[in-house]
Amino acid sequence: MVRKLALLALAGLLAWPALGLGQAEGDKKVGDQPEDKKAEEIKKWTGFWGLKHAKYDEVWKISELDGKWAVEGAFLNDKSVPIGIFYASEVKMANNVLTFNRDWVKKPTIGDHEDAVKFTAVLSGENLQFTTNSTKSPGKHSMLKLAKPPVLVSEQMYLVGAWTAHIFSIEEKVIIQNTGSTWKVDYIYTKGVVPVGAAVGLNPQINAEGKLVCQQKFIKKPDNGWHDGNIVTMSTKGDGKLHMNWTHLNGGGGGRTLNLVPGTGLKLPKQPFDVVTPGTPDPNPKPPDPNPTVGTPNPSPGTATDTAAFVGSFSGETDGFKQIWAITNEGGQWSVKGLYYKGEAPVGSFTGKDVTVSNGKLTFTQQYAEKPSGTTWADGATVTVTPGTNGGLSYTWSAGSATGGPMMLAKGR
Repeated sequence: MVRKLALLALAGLLAWPALGLGQAEGDKKVGDQPEDKKAEEIKKWTGFWGLKHAKYDEVWKISELDGKWAVEGAFLNDKSVPIGIFYASEVKMANNVLTFNRDWVKKPTIGDHEDAVKFTAVLSGENLQFTTNSTKSPGKHSMLKLAKPPVLVSEQMYLVGAWTAHIFSIEEKVIIQNTGSTWKVDYIYTKGVVPVGAAVGLNPQINAEGKLVCQQKFIKKPDNGWHDGNIVTMSTKGDGKLHMNWTHLNGGGGGRTLNLVPGTGLKLPKQPFDVVTPGTPDPNPKPPDPNPTVGTPNPSPGTATDTAAFVGSFSGETDGFKQIWAITNEGGQWSVKGLYYKGEAPVGSFTGKDVTVSNGKLTFTQQYAEKPSGTTWADGATVTVTPGTNGGLSYTWSAGSATGGPMMLAKGR
């Protein structure tokens, strides 16, 4: 319940409404002033006031309605995200002296801030000066009136932008957009400049933990082995990266970290209290193509010019273990990596050394990082791979006088 109240309070402050919380009757003598004089005094007081501290900015909103005064406050970090929120109680205006008690909704983690502190504020020229009965920050403080309202930014707005990562030879681009309370998530997959897949995020929304959640629905899979319908959770942790995790509908899942494409995220203020606006999540993102092309058809499997047939994820069985291979080609630099599973548990792995592709064959030396327990597999075996049926692979191995295969790997995981 406390968390819910805090979130509601934050939502209110992000819009800076005239809430009327902490309102109190104004001094009757002020109310007895001529209307012009009274309006002039109210105008001097009301609005937004700012004070810059070493590690955060403090902002007050002072408002008046029908003789009742209200004070609301927020402490903002360097990204304009509120790290502290307070409302005022027992607000009184008497003889042009404003007094109130500060009631925390969210206490800043930076600094040492007391509860139940009483504030006394007066106008001094163009400034607002206040003192408190605090024992930890005594003395007089001065605030400047702001020419325009500051924009308070929720942490979730830092999800906005285009984010990229590489999954072997495939580039994944996640494009997150926001308009008010509406979120939009698109996924685009490319190999080089060739689009090979696309997906959309269904029903994107912010959950109770402040993370963006959606269900990924592929328009076209970049790899047939990829799961459809994953529940995807995305968040930022103040490190300029998007942390994405997913859960498969039939159990299991994974995660990875994506980097922000420069110029596509939230535009930070150049000076304190400058208006913060979401950037345009670009470069060049387009709505997912319902029929993305795959580019020029590959040569026939097994021919000398066929190299794309080796790229991707492949899976099979060997000696009771499931094996998954990942083969990539980045600008002519080939990489082979393999994992072994017993059920859902990873039990071993290998990498391919001295990978070459020639005359329709891929060869490498197999080096185990960890052998599955109980196996007597030879390390340093020479593995020869050729394209198989239905997009899969076939391989043989030799280590000294020992040989094995051919063994089959199916396309996908």
